Amino acid sequence: MFSSKTRYALRAVIYLSINEKNGKKIGIRDISSNLDIPTPFLAKIMQNLARQKVLISSKGPKGGFALAKPADKITIMEIIEKTEGKDFFDKCLIGIKSCSEGKVRCPFFKEYNKVRDQLKELFRKQSMQQLKDDLNLSGEKFKI
Repeated sequence: MFSSKTRYALRAVIYLSINEKNGKKIGIRDISSNLDIPTPFLAKIMQNLARQKVLISSKGPKGGFALAKPADKITIMEIIEKTEGKDFFDKCLIGIKSCSEGKVRCPFFKEYNKVRDQLKELFRKQSMQQLKDDLNLSGEKFKI
């Protein structure tokens, strides 16, 4: 459903929310290594999120990335919108241009529209803090 860029962004923000301690920044190499994401690609994603005020970043020996605001204030929807664009859920599921333009609707529109609205609501409500808490409560060791 999501592009690699969005999946990596979500994983990285979850990783930061889990591993952040007292605002200490985490280096891009540590993040990419632990998440098994190519460093150059992840660096672009993280820089984009920093420009959009989801993350803070700094350069240098003690540099890296951290959340720009508390994890309970960052939702899944915010990350999706910052990586995919605000119109992500308005696009046709199978890419038919006239459907996205609101003209002739594709065969999936009626059913997808219901599911899409449910997904949007879920993603608006679900914060990084909730994801972090749910992962911790599970008692399982997750590889993000």
